[in-house]
Order: sequence, then C-alpha cells, then structure tokens
Amino acid sequence: MIATSDARTGMTSEEILSIKARKLHVQLLYAIALMAVVYSLLNYYYQMYEHFKITLSVLPGIALAWWLNHKNYFYWSKVWNFIVINTAIFLLAKYSQKETYLFVFYLPIIVGSLIVFQGRERFTGYLFALISCAAIVAIVFWDSNFLIRNNNEVSNLTVGRMMNVFGVVASLILEVVFILQTNKEIQQNLIRQQEISELSVERLKTSLYARNRMIAILAHDVRSPLNIIEGYLDQLKDGSIDDSTRQQVMELLHNRAKSTNKLLVDIVKWAQSQGESIQWTPEKITLRELREMIEVICESSVQGVCKEEFTIGIEPAEDRWIEADRNMMDAIFRNLISNAIKFTGSDRKIIIEVSVQGGLGCFAVQDNGSGISADNLEKLRKGISFSTAESLNVAGLGLGNTIVVDFLKLHQSQLYIQSQQGEGSRFYFYLPVAAK
Repeated sequence: MIATSDARTGMTSEEILSIKARKLHVQLLYAIALMAVVYSLLNYYYQMYEHFKITLSVLPGIALAWWLNHKNYFYWSKVWNFIVINTAIFLLAKYSQKETYLFVFYLPIIVGSLIVFQGRERFTGYLFALISCAAIVAIVFWDSNFLIRNNNEVSNLTVGRMMNVFGVVASLILEVVFILQTNKEIQQNLIRQQEISELSVERLKTSLYARNRMIAILAHDVRSPLNIIEGYLDQLKDGSIDDSTRQQVMELLHNRAKSTNKLLVDIVKWAQSQGESIQWTPEKITLRELREMIEVICESSVQGVCKEEFTIGIEPAEDRWIEADRNMMDAIFRNLISNAIKFTGSDRKIIIEVSVQGGLGCFAVQDNGSGISADNLEKLRKGISFSTAESLNVAGLGLGNTIVVDFLKLHQSQLYIQSQQGEGSRFYFYLPVAAK
C-alpha cells in the first residue's frame, strides 16, 4: 500500500484512514454495548442464564475498551475489544446448538477487524480475521453437547435466531455505511485534488503566457525606442547634430524615454494582474474627480498633444459617483486615450464622454482617426495581440488594450469597440453610477 500525502493536512493516506477507522471503532463500541444490554435482558427473560452471564460480561469489557480509547491507547482499545467479542461469540456458540448459527457473527467481526486496523496496524487485523476463521471451524466441527448444562439454553431457537440476525445485520449495516462514507470522502478528495491540479495548470499556462508576452514586448517595443535613443545620444556625443536641431532631438528623446517608461509601467501592471498579485481596491469616485483625472491624463499625454484637441463631456455632478479602483481607472483611461492619440492624424479630435442613463454610465473614448481594419478589430475583440505599423508612435502588440480588458474584468465589466476604416474608432464600457 502506497502512502500518499494530503496537501491540505500534511497527513499520509494511512494516517487519514487510521483516524477514520478509530471513529468506526468508537461507533462499534456503542453498538456492541447496546446489543449486549438487549441480549442480556432477553436471555434473562427467557431464563437462558448461561447466555445471560456471557452477554452481561461483555459490558465491563466494552467499558474497559472505551476507557483505553479515551486515554488515547487506541491500538490496545481495539485489540481488547476484539478479544472480548471473539471470546463472547465463541462461548455463546458453544453453549448453543449449531442450528442457532451464532457463528455468523464472525462475518461482521472479520470485516470489522480488517477495517478498524489500518496503516501499520493492518497485520493485527489480518491476525484477528484468521482467529475468527479458526473459531468458526471449531464451532462447526467441535461437539458442544457436553457444554449444554440446561435444556432451556436451547429451547428458544426462534428467538435466538431472530436476535442473531438482528445483531449481524446491524453490525454489517454500520460497517457498510462506514465503507460508503469513506469511499464518498475519497472520491470528493480526488475531485478536489483534480480541481486544484487543473487550476494549477491554468495558472501555469497563464504564467507562461505572461512570460512569453513580456519577452516579446521587451524584445520589440522596448528595444526599438532604446535603440533610437542610443543612436541620437551617440550623435549628440559625436557632435554630429547642429545647435538648430539639438533642442528638437532633446524633445524627441524626452518623449521617447517618457513613453518607454510608461510602457514598462504597463508591462508590470499587466504582469501583476496575470499573477494575481495586484488587488482590486474599490472606492467611491465622483464624476468631478473622474473628470479631473482625465484632464490630468490629457495634459500629460505623449507627443505634446494640445489640450484643445480633447473634448471632455462629463458633467461635474457632485451627487453622482462610481465604485471603482482609482489606480485601475487611471490606467484604463490612460491607455484608451493614448491609443486614441496614436491612431489619429494631424487634424485629430478626441472625445471623452460619460453618459448616464438611470443607474448605468457609459464611459467612452472616441477618435477621428483611420479606424481599425475588420481583421484587427476581430483580434482586439477576442483579446488576440498583433503588431501594426500604422503610426510611428504605436508601440504595437496591443498591450494597452489587454490591460484595459483585464482591469475591466475585475470591475465586472467589458470593453466594447466600434470602428470602421476611415471613420475613426470608439472604445467604451459600462459601470454602475449611483447618487449620494
């Protein structure tokens, strides 16, 4: 028997089975004590005094077994209990005729000994099973007539058989119920372990996906601007750039460094969300606070976009608020606005608006750019990454869109996209809006 370990408890399978078998042993003690009382009363009523003495003597034996179990002498409690029961059944059978079939009691005794003694104690269970089999042979083949001291001991065969059948059936039912419960618990444990394994596999797949995604982003989106920055710095160092263009190059380097730093921040946020180390911390954010947040994002947008190019349509109503994670909302709008800037032309116009209908708010970022092709739009909706060369400012791989989708999932929401080539794009999502 191979002993496996339960990850939740740190115990081996043998230890778990031993604990369950100990519980069955206690249940058997109570059941045997009850049957001994019933048998003693019936034996006394029918003047079967030899049987009465034997069944009554079982009670102090059971009491001793219970005391040993209570004192944590579990093994010796089980051994003593089976010695008492084996001896009592053997004597009852020898003081009766074979027709009473008292030896059928050894069937639950054999089954019980194999169940109660588990783990390292299982060899003791085998021993008691062999002893029980030997007792059955002795009962069948050993003439017991000289032990019968009173004819009254065998005059109530019908009553004796009924009592025996009742006792055997009760014992077997108790053991079968134990086996079924144990089997059910084992199946439930296996199902839980399978669920845990499947969850671990999914987390591993997610971790591998996140790792490969970060490697791809670092290899493509980070290396490219760093190469550009390095090239311009080499030219500045060599003095090959004249003074008239030096300021322009410095501005370009500043913007490149700023956008690359933002990309690295987005990578970390996305990787944290994939690894479940980032926590969703909701708080009440008023629509006025949301407008201020968006204005700050617009003013600090890449490539020095003029504030006049933005239209922010949010009424600063003090009595309206949303329950959301402030940092995630900042990341969501920052990425949506950044993408809108990247995919618009020189005459760009970006509209950020919030419309409230009843208790639901629609949050949208719309641009007047070239739009998204049908193939790329389908990829975005399915969460598939892709690179594009539509703009020199585009980082590619759709990381910003992935961050938005993942953060909106934590808010029990999702991102919707409407776009046609040549007519711009509209990215929007819904959140509950409440009043004070």
